[in-house]
Amino acid sequence: MVEYAGGAMPGILKSTPGRPVKFPPPGAGKKHKVSTGDNWWNLATKYGRTDAWEIIEFNFRTRDPRQVNWYLEFYVGCKAAAADGLNFRFDSADSPGIIYIPPSSWTPSEDLALRREVAWALSGPVVARLNVTHAGYFIRGTTLAAIANRVLDGEIGVIVDPKLSSGDAEYDSGTDTFHLGFRRASTTTRKGLVVHEAVHAALDMKAASSITVAESESLAYVVQSYYVREHTINPESVRLTSADPLKDKVYEIAWDMAAALAGGKQPTAVEWLALDHAVRRHPEYKKTAGNKAGFDGL
Repeated sequence: MVEYAGGAMPGILKSTPGRPVKFPPPGAGKKHKVSTGDNWWNLATKYGRTDAWEIIEFNFRTRDPRQVNWYLEFYVGCKAAAADGLNFRFDSADSPGIIYIPPSSWTPSEDLALRREVAWALSGPVVARLNVTHAGYFIRGTTLAAIANRVLDGEIGVIVDPKLSSGDAEYDSGTDTFHLGFRRASTTTRKGLVVHEAVHAALDMKAASSITVAESESLAYVVQSYYVREHTINPESVRLTSADPLKDKVYEIAWDMAAALAGGKQPTAVEWLALDHAVRRHPEYKKTAGNKAGFDGL
């Protein structure tokens, strides 16, 4: 085995990805510290995978060998060349030397399907008409389209989170990942949940460091209500509701604000204050409502 004392061998085939993916990957499963003798194929056998490329794709979102070598050097810390002199091999000295094994339920086709579900919810004429501003930040149809593109490109992750109920979704700004309680956004209500969390993703993309939890949630509830309202046959008699009276109040105010938004008017400052107050009263947000939301950019 030939190694190059200065790091990567000159003959290693590498190509810098246009937009390197996040690492660790969203929904990262078991950590594996690589050792001399490890390779993708014996790791696939060890962890019950028939296709070694599935582990590679889970980690790096690509099947391009040149890009894989780039990730191995800069993310895994590989320096030793394989016997062909064109690719990296694993070595016990690699630092950090960590790759991630996908959960048993993960497949490339399912991952792509989840991404398409999110992107589909963030498209269409209703989203295209969106234009709302709050706390100095705007959310437009083009903003959500940018989030959809980043989801499809792998810059933002999407996972099914077994800890969530089928009626829940979350966006984690720390890992830039949508957590869904469902595999398919098959209803308007579920699509509305995706849109709600996409507002948080959009604020994260904007690195909206000054916005509070209450302001971020207020904006997300109005956009969610706007989306569901515009896909409802009779929005004057049917709205989003909750069995929890405090959360139902949030929906009630946001629904009325969404009606103004659908009519081409921005909600008033008084309406935003009322919604902010309702969000702050809800137990889910009460303790953190005044805190900065912590959006630090993708």
